[in-house]
Amino acid sequence: MIPCIAAAVALAIGGVVLFGGDPPASVPNSPNAPANNTTNSAPNVPPNPGTAPDFGEGDSMQVRPAEVSIGNYAPGKEASYDIEIYNGKDEPRTYTIEYRVSERRRPEYEAPPANAGQWVIIDPATVTIGPRQTGSVTVTLRIPEGTTVDVSRWEFRIYVVETTGAQFEVEIGTRWLVRMA
Repeated sequence: MIPCIAAAVALAIGGVVLFGGDPPASVPNSPNAPANNTTNSAPNVPPNPGTAPDFGEGDSMQVRPAEVSIGNYAPGKEASYDIEIYNGKDEPRTYTIEYRVSERRRPEYEAPPANAGQWVIIDPATVTIGPRQTGSVTVTLRIPEGTTVDVSRWEFRIYVVETTGAQFEVEIGTRWLVRMA
């Protein structure tokens, strides 16, 4: 099995987005592709999610939470959440954390306002985590008071990108849903 597919299997078990951007609906021509081509699935993923390793176990990168929902939000408020990152490798890894806009959104959510990236503070934006250790970064949404936001429900992603030690780049995205007051 090539390393890319092995990582896809390991990461898909955790139910997360990988490989940057958004995953295809299925892997065409794969022997394990779903018959109806409507599910996001990696080959050889056990059908029972209970078989996946717990967070902080296994030999792959893991990120949680998979989704953050911020409700009744208004300019002048602040919402901060920690993202935990597990390094399942036997050597330290460095990760870069990035704000991104995704074309794939929930139907009831829109793209974020054009300047939303300026409202998202990631601290630290780069972190090195020891072997089989968990680290965290804080993501804060802070819209300046008096700012007009014309979108009532919007969505963005925070991606954790492994930037060292890999033969290929691995990314895991968390979905952020914002509902304005």
